This record gives sequence, C-alpha cells and structure tokens, in this order.
Amino acid sequence: MTHARINYTLVIPTYNRHAWLAALLTYLERMRVKFPVLVLDSSDMEDADKNRSMIAGLSLHVDYRPYPSTTAFRQKLYDGLMNVETRYCSLCADDDIIIPDAIDKCVEHLERHPDHVGAQGLYFAFSESERRYFVDDVPYDYLSLDHENAIERIAFLFKDYQSNFYAIYRTEVQRRVFSIIVRQENSLFFEIMQSALTSAMGKVRRIPVVYAGRRRSPSAGNPTCWHPVEWLAADPEGLLGAYAKYRNELLEFLSALPEVAQGYSRAEVGRILDLVHVRYVFASIKEQGLSAAISAHLARKDRVETVAEAFKASVLPASAIESPVRYFARCVLLRARHVASRLRLMYPALWGKRLGGGRTFQDQFAWQGEHCIVGGNGAAIKKLQAFDANLLETGQLVICHTLDAYAAARHTL
Repeated sequence: MTHARINYTLVIPTYNRHAWLAALLTYLERMRVKFPVLVLDSSDMEDADKNRSMIAGLSLHVDYRPYPSTTAFRQKLYDGLMNVETRYCSLCADDDIIIPDAIDKCVEHLERHPDHVGAQGLYFAFSESERRYFVDDVPYDYLSLDHENAIERIAFLFKDYQSNFYAIYRTEVQRRVFSIIVRQENSLFFEIMQSALTSAMGKVRRIPVVYAGRRRSPSAGNPTCWHPVEWLAADPEGLLGAYAKYRNELLEFLSALPEVAQGYSRAEVGRILDLVHVRYVFASIKEQGLSAAISAHLARKDRVETVAEAFKASVLPASAIESPVRYFARCVLLRARHVASRLRLMYPALWGKRLGGGRTFQDQFAWQGEHCIVGGNGAAIKKLQAFDANLLETGQLVICHTLDAYAAARHTL
C-alpha cells in the first residue's frame, strides 16, 4: 500500500541495534511510506557504519544524524526534535513497529481538532522467535485524556498510568516539553514528565485503531531509577528527592496556565499533584510490595534481590503470596495456558481454525501468514474488544498483517 505524503516525521533513536533498526526501516520501505524518517544514532563506530550503509541503500526519505556514543538519550531526543521540519512528529524505538495507516488517522484527527495536542491508538505487545510471533497483551489502551482542565487530565493520566511517550504530537508541543524534561537526569521522571506536560498542554486522543507494536525485549544494561517499584524499594530517599525536583518544575508549569491559575491556588495545585503521585506510586508497589522491600532490607539483602522481591510481590495477588497452595495452583494453570497458546501458534492446523473469512474467536488466535506465524492470547483480544467492538476482528487482522510485513523485512536482511 502506498501512503499519501503527510506533514509528519517519524523520529527513531537507536543505539547499537543495527539488526532491529534495519528491520524497521526495511518494513517502512515495504509499506511505501512517504513521510520523512529522522534517525538519531549514537551507536559505536561498527554499528554506526552498518547503519549508514544500510540507509544509503533504501528509497526512504531518511535524515541520518550521528551522535557520540556517550550522548545522553534525553539530549539526543531533544536535539533531534529541534531538527524536525514537519507540523507533526512521533517517536518510535528501533525495536518496535509503527503502523502507517494509524499514523494517517492520527494526523487527520489532529488536523481537525486544534484543542488536541496529541493522538494515538492502541499498542500491542509481542515477542519473536524465528518466524513465529506471539501477541500477549494490549498494554496501552486507556481512554482519551479529553478533560477540559489540565489538572483533571493529569489526575486521570496517573489514575491508571500509561505513558504517552510514543503518541503523535504537534511538533511545537514536543519541542517545548523536551526543552523542560531534558533537565531530568533519571528515566522515571523524564518519561512521566513528558506525559504530564503534554497532557497539561492539551487533550490527547486515543483513536480506536491498532497503532503500534511494542517488543518484549530487555533494556540495555542494568537500568536504575526507571520504575517506581524499583526505585522506592531500593532507595526511597533518592526517589523523594528526585520527586521534589520534578514536582517543582511541573508545579511552575501548571501554575502559569490561565485555566489552572483561575481555578486553583498554587498551594492547591501542589496538594493535588502530591496526592495524584502518591496514588500512582502506591498503586504500582502495593502494600505487599512495600512489605517485601522492608523484609529484604531487614535481612540486609542487596539491591538486586530487594528490587526483585518487591516486583514479585507487587505483581502477584495477595492471595497467591499468602497461600503457597493457591500460588502453586495458579502457576500450574498459567503454565498450562501458556503451553496451549504456544501450541496453537506453532501448529494452528491442530485447532482447525485460522483468522480470516469472517471468523473470530474470543480466547486465542493463530494466523498463518506468508512470511510468519502469528499467535495471540485472550488478554490481548479482550482488551481490543473492550475498547471498541469493531476491533475484535479488524484489530487482529491489522496485527497479523503488520507482523507478517515486519517478518518479511526482518528475515530478508
């Protein structure tokens, strides 16, 4: 499919992941996109040379910008956004996938709604093994941030937090936001301040389309200060100090907005921010996560063990932690479901069903494409259907065809 030229730029930061960058750009070329792509590359010399050579062989409109390998991620993004020349832009990790049809719809929405600063669809999470892909969740699916007041939008954002980092934004909005968040020196508040500031500047729409795929891949190195559970469990004093800096900058920004200043005093805005963020952190770590962290510190365990135990306790339900028998039974059940899902993915003919021809099924799906096999579980399908009934089948088809196109690019390199 050939896509019309739109006033939009896709920004891709990359660091020492040539194979994934090559797959993403080759996929975009196969999709015949017309929008420019800005690649921000801080890879070491070997990967950077491979990237330059690969990009030179593409017909895509790629603006390649190299950076020293020591360049901070936040600084690289800030500099890249300053060089975007289109009205709209979005970020995409080099190991993820963006869907061109959804980009078109998001840009069209922003063109028609000047009170919206950003737009996005639903994101699916996937893993890859050779020519098999498995979709296990739709992790970004909350409703639009469409409240009239900036404070209300921020409160809703952190009620069940999902990052807005990869939405499509008006370029001037992203530039203003990154000029502020570039001063944040840790991953957690760099990310959540971007979501908070964009939400404060205007509405962010969630369009009922499948928008992007997020790969289940480990982060580079051993990151710290990236998640409230990890940070609070290991270094609560450090988290509180970093929060104070973040809070003051966010408070200054909000207090200067006319819609906020007319309705709330500075002290009231501060109290609301504190309560909103306490709720966000507590919802992340829960009481059992705090208890696990306290127990780990009393036992004088190291940071890695403390964080691992806090994460485990935060994710598992209290009943599973309190009852070893119920916990074991739950693990067996989850394992059985996982095995069944994998078998459906590996041997779809055994089930006698295949996505297409008007068929849908509630629990799982398996799809034999031209270039790969795609499977998914009930969690992903139910979230698609819950957001919009039309996505029950169309969403699955978009995911399957997208991964099939990506597999073709990935396995021809």
